[in-house]
Amino acid sequence: MNVALKYPSWQEPLAAAIPEFNPQRLLVKAHKAEEAIAIRFKELSSDTDNEERRLLLTPFKLEVPLSCLNES
Repeated sequence: MNVALKYPSWQEPLAAAIPEFNPQRLLVKAHKAEEAIAIRFKELSSDTDNEERRLLLTPFKLEVPLSCLNES
């Protein structure tokens, strides 16, 4: 079943990591998902009233390192 993702830049890598059971592949996929989420969060950091930004933070209680937000 293919579902149209509203935010594929970070939802695709996250969806790829969720069903992975191989520890090595899971680690690689989880890092890719984390990187995609951090990049997108950085892009949205100036927009505090944004649905996608809330989705990125709420379900996972993500803490984005300040170094990630300060990079240019």
